[in-house]
Amino acid sequence: SVPVGVHTVTYTAKDACNNTATCQITVTVKDEKKPIALCESSVMAGLQEDGTGLIYAETFDNGSYDNCGIGQLLVNRNGEPFDEFVFFSCDDLNHPVQVTLKVVDVHGLESQCVTNVTVADPVQPGILCPPAANLNCGIAYNNPALTGQPYATDNCSVASVTFTDLVNLSSCGTGTILRTWKATDQSGNFATCLQTITITDNTPISVVFPTDILTYECEPNTDPSATGEPIISGKDCEGLQITHTDYLFYTAEPACFKLIRNWAIINWCVFQPNTPGSPGFWEHTQVIEVRDSVAPVLTCPANFTAGIEGTGCQAFVEVPLPSVSDCSDQVTLTNNGFFAQNATGNASGIYPKGIHEITYTAADGCGNTSTCSLQ
Repeated sequence: SVPVGVHTVTYTAKDACNNTATCQITVTVKDEKKPIALCESSVMAGLQEDGTGLIYAETFDNGSYDNCGIGQLLVNRNGEPFDEFVFFSCDDLNHPVQVTLKVVDVHGLESQCVTNVTVADPVQPGILCPPAANLNCGIAYNNPALTGQPYATDNCSVASVTFTDLVNLSSCGTGTILRTWKATDQSGNFATCLQTITITDNTPISVVFPTDILTYECEPNTDPSATGEPIISGKDCEGLQITHTDYLFYTAEPACFKLIRNWAIINWCVFQPNTPGSPGFWEHTQVIEVRDSVAPVLTCPANFTAGIEGTGCQAFVEVPLPSVSDCSDQVTLTNNGFFAQNATGNASGIYPKGIHEITYTAADGCGNTSTCSLQ
């Protein structure tokens, strides 16, 4: 076989007498057959820690050949100049890329084929948790603005940063929360870290009980909403129970009485029953005294004349009662009628002939009295 190139061929003729003559011709051998370019149908390109990937042309070759031999393999993408390799970046994620392989034989003849490249990011993001946090009871521990945010990075970009909490709090709200932070990149790779949040109760309880009350109001409202309730500060994570027991002592119901109200407050988070001096217990006695300084309104009936029947000089007289109004229903009515059958109630009785003046007195039991008279 004759290799590619320009070759000189010399012909020599010789007769029987050994006389010779020569002539020459030039033979040019050319390679006009292009190489056969064979590409991989698909290639996976992985990005590195810096978010870029480099792949050499040989990766895309699937057995390209030539009759004379392959001199060079080159690649490009997106119409860029051909080179020995192609670059990929985070911008290529989730977007198939076509790479063109150019096969050049030793004589400069070339052919091309195309490979579909899928760019993947196998690199996990990095995440650094915020330091452990200590919060007082009552503060919103699920607010990262109060407990700290993690620092997350990725060779491409961090798509999301989320957290989940494992809550281990007592019924009083103290304890710990184990917070797992999770950083996820745009390819679904993720990394986690753990943060501990401790909840403590650093605010002491302060109790201000309602003061004693003295009122002259008729039938006042004695509900605690009107007479006062304990004011408690620092109750952020306590298990408080507030009760009261009332004892009524009447002088004249309902106008005059004393209400003895025993308040008791227990913080079940610290109180230990049957333990003398145990913290978490407060008690107080509130005295609500209701007095009546207004005398009953007493109105006597008009004077009247009673006739005597028969031959005697006396007659049974039905003396009417006066009208009485007072805050208390327990009004005592008395009379000074000398001939009255009873000193309490009405003054009816057997009266002799003559003029008799009767005075009624109403007492409300609170030390207030009123009088009126009739004849």
